[in-house]
Amino acid sequence: STQSTWGIKVITGGVSVSQSLLNLKWDHIFYTGSTSVGKFIMEKASKHLTPVTLELGGKCPVIVDASAKVEAAVNRILGGKLLNAGQTCLAPDYVLVHSSLEKSLVNGLIEHINKNYGQGSPLKSNKDYGRIISSNHVQRITNLIKTTSGEVVLGDVNSIDESDRFIPPVLILNPHLDDPIMNEEIFGPVLPIITFNSLDSALEIINNKERALALYVFAENKKVANRVLSSTMSGGACVNSVIEHYTDHNMPFGGTGCSGLGKYHGKYGFDEFTHLRSVVYKSTLSKAFVLPPPPYPEYLYGLAVKMSITGFLNRTQRKILNFVKKILIGAAVTTSLSLIFQKGKLLLSN
Repeated sequence: STQSTWGIKVITGGVSVSQSLLNLKWDHIFYTGSTSVGKFIMEKASKHLTPVTLELGGKCPVIVDASAKVEAAVNRILGGKLLNAGQTCLAPDYVLVHSSLEKSLVNGLIEHINKNYGQGSPLKSNKDYGRIISSNHVQRITNLIKTTSGEVVLGDVNSIDESDRFIPPVLILNPHLDDPIMNEEIFGPVLPIITFNSLDSALEIINNKERALALYVFAENKKVANRVLSSTMSGGACVNSVIEHYTDHNMPFGGTGCSGLGKYHGKYGFDEFTHLRSVVYKSTLSKAFVLPPPPYPEYLYGLAVKMSITGFLNRTQRKILNFVKKILIGAAVTTSLSLIFQKGKLLLSN
């Protein structure tokens, strides 16, 4: 073909094709997917010291504080969780709810699912409810449900249809923190719910896990919301919402730690794929270099340190200088206002 393919070239294929591509030298590699594959890609990229942007996943936690509005939390948590049957990297992975709201939240979640998606056959035939991407993932998610020590309060494994890749929404109350479902990204329509009595215990659960791609907190108490944000680390976060930070192209999107590195969206994406090269153009009127030729005088090192690092004044001297600057600026403003006022009076008298 005579058509140029310099700009964009799409290559389709599976694992073998991806591995072959990773053996080549690239200017930049961008990947979105699982943490395990992200580590493999980063290892491959290290051979050529290729920079990478990795948008991975993890277990995105939700905190529902005692001050939260339950109806809003229910609608928004399930809106994010059941989108594409839970198969998004930003889907709420598990919920930590204050004990005072446990019953109302669980009942609200069950009512919302039954009302908007149906039960049994109506749910399975609901065109707005998705299917799991492959049979392997159906088996993986089924095993997570079977091995939990928590109470399944909605849905069950008997409703799963592997041939149709169908898994109904499943709610699991208070699984053990050592359960596989609390240590593996679910990536499906299964939502563990854990009760807490103190915010410290909820924060401890989150901070004992790898950093997530997103963190969500529902709280009308701003002090609680701010404490959650200041006490945790995640790629992004929402207060009284889920996933919505992803939709604003003016905000950088990306992970941290095991949830990824680098950021994109809008200009942040342009910058991510751009190498910022510093260039100096200098006149040749003077033939000298920035440093004189040797032998170097003894004072040169101290001069260089002051010029590039410490400056020529100590802290006290800088404070005095700033104080004098403020006085001079104030005097200049006062003089200017005085002249303007006098000129105004002169114009009025004429």
